[in-house]
Amino acid sequence: MLRIHFTAADVARVTIARPTTPLASEAVLSVQVLRDPPPPFRAWRRRVAPLLPPQSSLLRSLIPARGWIPDFLTPSRHALRGSGAFQEIRSTPRQRITEDLCRSAPGGNPPSWSRRLADGDPEAMDDLVGALTSYYDLAIAP
Repeated sequence: MLRIHFTAADVARVTIARPTTPLASEAVLSVQVLRDPPPPFRAWRRRVAPLLPPQSSLLRSLIPARGWIPDFLTPSRHALRGSGAFQEIRSTPRQRITEDLCRSAPGGNPPSWSRRLADGDPEAMDDLVGALTSYYDLAIAP
């Protein structure tokens, strides 16, 4: 067994990084919370739900109420708005999008419009990233 011994001076130099939740992950997970919020989030839901634009329905159709979320929607390397998370979503390989959508959809049948995402349709991706950006700006950023 490997043992590591720390002196008091060693421990005094240890810092713990402040955890950050990547912005896309925070937005995506909150879509689940929006559907059936636990008590601490009910006031947030009452405030946010009436403000959501119709395009947010794209998010609700891709993000199940419970369970596995398509991984390509939650890139982990970018924690701040504008740091590339939405660009990383845009650059997801088509094969990964297809696999993620099938895995997350009930019965393996993703929403029909999402087929355009898997086919690499830039307009479909623009719609999705636009919906995620708008949702983030309205529901999370404040």
